[in-house]
Amino acid sequence: MTAEEQVIHISIHDGETNIHVTVTERENPLGYYYWGDGDREAEIAKARADAKEWALYYDAAIVEHYR
Repeated sequence: MTAEEQVIHISIHDGETNIHVTVTERENPLGYYYWGDGDREAEIAKARADAKEWALYYDAAIVEHYR
């Protein structure tokens, strides 16, 4: 896989209380966040911070998906 194909995805679903952080072509998620009764914005911030670290490691771009 080339650097152009590596993309870190942060998927945020308004209808759910889950955030998934994944890299293209990888089966298992890199991170999974749940805000439940907690602070949604804080969990999104953690997801973004982790995604930045993984993007450096994988030499990948970051794409956020909101649904």
